[in-house]
Amino acid sequence: MTDKNNQSNRREFFRGIGRNMSLAGMAVLTALLIGRRRKPLAGQTCINKGLCCNCRIFQRCELPAALSVKDVKKHGKK
Repeated sequence: MTDKNNQSNRREFFRGIGRNMSLAGMAVLTALLIGRRRKPLAGQTCINKGLCCNCRIFQRCELPAALSVKDVKKHGKK
């Protein structure tokens, strides 16, 4: 009888660890996703005279021209 009780306690212990690890993982993932949100840069100006293709900050740029180029690259030409 004590052997079955011991197995139940051990099983519940490992289930609890699994639940807590899952919860911690979801919390870390949520924090990373929230931290990666892009915030539009106020007063951003173009440093490459409107030529987005070879611009060094193209991936971070939030100007309308860059957003248009990103949209075309994402969805292809229509």
